Amino acid sequence: MNERSTTEVMTVAQMQQHMHVLYCQHRGWLHDWLRRRLGCSHHAADLVHDAYVRVMSSGRIPGPPSPDADRQGAGY
Repeated sequence: MNERSTTEVMTVAQMQQHMHVLYCQHRGWLHDWLRRRLGCSHHAADLVHDAYVRVMSSGRIPGPPSPDADRQGAGY
């Protein structure tokens, strides 16, 4: 049985919005980190794109953090 109850399942629009927020929040630091590691901004951009495509196609998109995530130090 699915781990989430039917009330917790995101709609397609919510999932798209959540992925957009994830991308906007994390693309910058991920690209910078990869650029430093690879020495090439273009390759870093390709890997950032590939990472988000893999997350989206996996069907295992991380859910939004809980309201008390800041106090717990939770991250993605």
